Amino acid sequence: LCKGNTMTQTEAINKMLGYIGSHPVDDYSTSANPEVARALVLLEEKFKNIQRKGWWFNKEYSKTFTPDSNGQITFSSNIMEVFVRSRPELTTVGTTLLQDVVNNTLTFTEPVTVEYLIVELTFMAAPVQVRELATYMAAEEFVIMELEDTQRSQHIRQKWASLYVDLQREQLRRSQHNIFDRPIVQRMRYGVRPYHGRRIR
Repeated sequence: LCKGNTMTQTEAINKMLGYIGSHPVDDYSTSANPEVARALVLLEEKFKNIQRKGWWFNKEYSKTFTPDSNGQITFSSNIMEVFVRSRPELTTVGTTLLQDVVNNTLTFTEPVTVEYLIVELTFMAAPVQVRELATYMAAEEFVIMELEDTQRSQHIRQKWASLYVDLQREQLRRSQHNIFDRPIVQRMRYGVRPYHGRRIR
């Protein structure tokens, strides 16, 4: 599917084009082929949807943000989700500003610590297995849209389903590793008391 440990968007698009019998392109961004444009829309959609779930590679924990001079807390445009367990009324849906939807305000007087952020990565910044997964997921839909070939699309689905299982296994492995790295867990494992402190979540 890709060379070595890399896969560019052009390589991903060419993979999709190959499934419908079209010729590859040298650079998707300069191609006038309408099939390329349609393939890109699907690829970007699948890639974004995968990231929205939140994985080890795009999830950041325990970040504290201080209000600016206007009392507002602004996140960069690539933040997909902000989660504050103790304050579920806080959200960034539809805006880069933190909102309190209960009190209907964008103004804060104290710093806010979020439990985690989900960050939207660029295509090349994501792990190669994620790029491959997005490519196959997009290719399945692309084949249906362009050829209405259900048999070929089912073959592609089997490929991305296997990749998705592998990704979930890697997520589990890394999650377990991160749990054991937490200070409270280290104290419990080595019999150091007290154990109290931050609750494990």
